[in-house]
Amino acid sequence: MKKFALILGILVIALVLSCGCTTTSTSSSSSSVSITLPSEVVITGTWEINKEDPSSRPLPIEIDLDAVNQGKSDAKNVQADIVFVYDDKTILTEKANLGDISAGNSKEFKAKYQLDIPETFDRTKFDMTISNIYVDGKSLNDEN
Repeated sequence: MKKFALILGILVIALVLSCGCTTTSTSSSSSSVSITLPSEVVITGTWEINKEDPSSRPLPIEIDLDAVNQGKSDAKNVQADIVFVYDDKTILTEKANLGDISAGNSKEFKAKYQLDIPETFDRTKFDMTISNIYVDGKSLNDEN
């Protein structure tokens, strides 16, 4: 049942992001992603293309993640796999280290990345997702 909920959650994220629920302008783009897994750790995030020069190569992108431990026990060594996709192809996968999050509390993670993208970049083909969350080295996707 938990794997079904994860798959359903990922499908909902994909549907929300694919139906144009992103903010796009000529100077920046942002999108929100979230994933909730059985251990009650919820991660939401946004990405934004550098406002100063959105046409630069490699593409500078900033992300901001918030992780909330909605469970009744502490979550130790929380990590998340961040996946950047362009035109349905993974262009970069990074791990966000959020550290320990006590029950009922949250942590923020900010980072900047340089993405190699095609010369004819189409923002509607770009996406960021959280593919996996780990607590104390254990993948929450593997829980039954």
